[in-house]
Amino acid sequence: MYINGSDNIVDVVNSTISGNYVNASTSHGAIHNHNSDATLSISNSLVWGNMTLNEVTLSVSGSYSASYCLMEGLNPSGTGNLDGTDNANDPSFVTAVNPSTEAPTASGDFRLNGNSVAVNAGDNSAAVVLNYDVSGDSRVSNSIADLGAYEYSGPYVSAVITSNV
Repeated sequence: MYINGSDNIVDVVNSTISGNYVNASTSHGAIHNHNSDATLSISNSLVWGNMTLNEVTLSVSGSYSASYCLMEGLNPSGTGNLDGTDNANDPSFVTAVNPSTEAPTASGDFRLNGNSVAVNAGDNSAAVVLNYDVSGDSRVSNSIADLGAYEYSGPYVSAVITSNV
């Protein structure tokens, strides 16, 4: 995401930013706020599985705030943020992508598995901005909003069935 313009106010709410690759020697990241007059606010969001040559997730010239977010490689101040420098906080997408070999792509499945740290980790007051997730499911399905574009609504199980007949 590239933000460029003076006096811009950008709110990123219940979003998943993943599967991107910036092939540049600059410090641009998955989110780049280029203008020092711009304000970026991120809430209930996941920024994970992106890659730049400088391994930067977020580069900001202006101001930014984050609340109830998980951003790979970052542990931002703010309410409810999860530590993205701790590998145990991987969001556990149903099908993650490897940004070094597959990005840019939209081929991943960025729904959350039931064991994800992002399930029930959001802020309901931010979630009411959007009543439904990107799949059309109710935004708050288990009394607390999830982080990211998808609200977890049930087990995602893949199984191999064999028969010994």
